[in-house]
Amino acid sequence: MKNQANLLLGMAIGAGIMYLLDPDRGKRRRSLVRDQITHAGNEMGGVKADLNRAGRDLRNRTRGAVAEAKGRMRSEHVDDDVLEARVRAEIGHAVSDAGSVEVHADHGRVTLAGSLPADEVAGLVAATERVRGVREVNNRVNTGVEQGTRPDQG
Repeated sequence: MKNQANLLLGMAIGAGIMYLLDPDRGKRRRSLVRDQITHAGNEMGGVKADLNRAGRDLRNRTRGAVAEAKGRMRSEHVDDDVLEARVRAEIGHAVSDAGSVEVHADHGRVTLAGSLPADEVAGLVAATERVRGVREVNNRVNTGVEQGTRPDQG
């Protein structure tokens, strides 16, 4: 049985060598094999790059989450200008027209003014309350705006 397996293996290797060293088509066949091996190597390199990128992303997100958790545990005084900037950055994700909202901060108390559609105000207040350093939110946003229009557009 072992001799038969060796014989078959030898025949397969011989056929492969004949296939690649054929005087008529051997050069083309060798080029195809080389191209396939190169392609496989490039594909593996792409997978490696994707894994490296995913690892960096996970590491950075973890560091950010840890920094955020540490920041929430600390009782720190936040400058009013910094707090206003933080609130503006957060509400930009919560409402359709963040430019129509005025933000004023005074020792952790944030006042929101301007005009928004009524269905966006609750999300605006919730987003503002989540900002680190906000102790109180004073909502003075006018809700008399229709969805999709701004007061300065008439």
